[in-house]
Amino acid sequence: MRRIVIFGMISLVGALIDFPIVSGMLALGQGSLLAFAVAMCVSGSVVYVFHQKLTFSDQSGPQFSRKRLAQFLGNTLVVFLFRVAVFEAVSLTGLQQEICVALAIVSSFFLNYLVSRFWIFKANVGEGKE
Repeated sequence: MRRIVIFGMISLVGALIDFPIVSGMLALGQGSLLAFAVAMCVSGSVVYVFHQKLTFSDQSGPQFSRKRLAQFLGNTLVVFLFRVAVFEAVSLTGLQQEICVALAIVSSFFLNYLVSRFWIFKANVGEGKE
C-alpha cells in the first residue's frame, strides 16, 4: 500500500507538469500528439528519477540502470499513445478540452503503475516494503 501511495504522489507531480503543458499547447493550436509528447518528455524525466530513488528503490536499488531507463522509455511511449487515444476519444463527447486532458492523464495511472511495478523496477519483488 505504501508503494502505490508514493507512486500516486509522484504521479501527481507528473500530472501537475503535464496538464499545463498539454492544455497550453492545445490552446495555441498544436495537435494532441505534439502536446502530449512534449509534456511527457518533461514530466517523464522528472518522475523517472523520483520513482528510481523513492518509489521502487527497495526493489531495484538506487543505482542508475540503462536497461531500466530503456524500459521506462518504452512504457512512456505506451502511456503516451494510450493518453492520446483516450484524449481523442473523450474529445468526441463534447466535454471541455481541459476535462479531456485531465481524463487522459488520470486514466493511465494504473497502467503506468503496473508496468513500473512488475516490469521496469521488478528486481527483488516481494522482498521490499509494500
